Amino acid sequence: MNGPSLSTQCRQALLESLQSKFGRVSELRNQIHAKNSQTLHQISEWLDQEAGALLRPILRDQEVDGQFFERIKQTVIEELYSERLHPTLRISHIPIAPPVCDTVHCLLFEQLPNAYNELFPLMLDSYISDLERYGEARRLVIAAHVDWLDGDNCIARGAFYSIEQDELIEAPLECVLRFDSVHYLCISPKGHEAASRRLRTLNLKEVNPFPVSSIMDDKYECCLKWLGRGVLTPRAALIKRGQHSSDDIQQALRYLWDGLPPENALLVAQPNRGTEGRGVKAFRLPDNQGELFEHVQLIIKKDDVLLRCGIEGAYLVHKETYEKALFDIRVNVIYGVAESGYIQVAEKNAVIASPTQGGHIVEWKSLGQYFVEGVGGNAAIGSDLLKNIQFAAVQAARAFGDQITAGVDLRLSLAEDQIFEAWVLDVNPRPAGLGRSCFWNSEPGVTNQLWFQLPSIE
Repeated sequence: MNGPSLSTQCRQALLESLQSKFGRVSELRNQIHAKNSQTLHQISEWLDQEAGALLRPILRDQEVDGQFFERIKQTVIEELYSERLHPTLRISHIPIAPPVCDTVHCLLFEQLPNAYNELFPLMLDSYISDLERYGEARRLVIAAHVDWLDGDNCIARGAFYSIEQDELIEAPLECVLRFDSVHYLCISPKGHEAASRRLRTLNLKEVNPFPVSSIMDDKYECCLKWLGRGVLTPRAALIKRGQHSSDDIQQALRYLWDGLPPENALLVAQPNRGTEGRGVKAFRLPDNQGELFEHVQLIIKKDDVLLRCGIEGAYLVHKETYEKALFDIRVNVIYGVAESGYIQVAEKNAVIASPTQGGHIVEWKSLGQYFVEGVGGNAAIGSDLLKNIQFAAVQAARAFGDQITAGVDLRLSLAEDQIFEAWVLDVNPRPAGLGRSCFWNSEPGVTNQLWFQLPSIE
């Protein structure tokens, strides 16, 4: 194909006009990350009003449907959220035939923007795995929004990776496509449940089936499972909706510390079924007890509240600037193997490391620029420490069975014998950040193991 695709021309035209009116993408992205929803709302309204006229000279006499227009506008909005981590996306306005393969794996998603940042790494992992085993691609990994399935639960529209053109192609399909296995990603727990129920009659291999995922979504149940199996995890207490008086909170605090909290104790309060760090807040006790009570009252309107002892024993330190911050380690565990991961680093002087709380991701391939510092000692994240991290992550995932895929979050602390310990904080059956994941040899990727567990190509 010569020159940019029609969708690329349309996207570029809208972005140029958008920047002329609202400012550079980088500046707008900073505003959106600062939770300036008004800017995003204004841009969305402007796109709805102006996109048709702006694209008319490019489209000329070509017929495109409303879905093509909507997807172009959505990809423009995606540019304002974060950088693209996948090859160029070509959105076709005419039906096309996907590659013919022996088996089809569906990445079923619900949430935009930038879902392809999460889904593309799995497409690439599958291709590399097939190339190493067979010398050619024999499994088609295709992404489909839940609304792109037809009444028979076949894929009517999807996105796949074209090796020859090195681009993602999204299009309506010439013929609907049946699939043999499914992985639910970029989807809410409620959406996961609905999709799983919808597909249950198809005899599919589900990478992350809803019944187990639902248990993993319950953070307090996770804590109980881990504590019962000897997995190192902070002690936890649950404040249920309808039981959230000051006495209830005080009783939970006494339980966490077997009495009154020690001076300057760190406590984390969060929604029991929250995801990706939303609604999580850390408090110093007893000084910030009033703020803690207020935050509990805020969460309790929609969810039970999980209270946990905070872990803050180790810092990630940059070797050149010596800037340091608390951090979490995300490990992707696939069927009992800790295969890949990345680091989430908190803002300076902050406790919570999630990007939704202002944190940022450091890829595993960049860890040579850092060392880990604890009270009285420091270390590189070398093979010995990595083994401890991997072991803790696998034990956490295995609490839910061996046939589990999940993203496990851990935090390091320094024990009395000057050995770093890995504390399990959370497990996510629909992990995010896959576009930043690296294997332990620092090569980008998420999993090799998965492709051996799906329906056989042989």
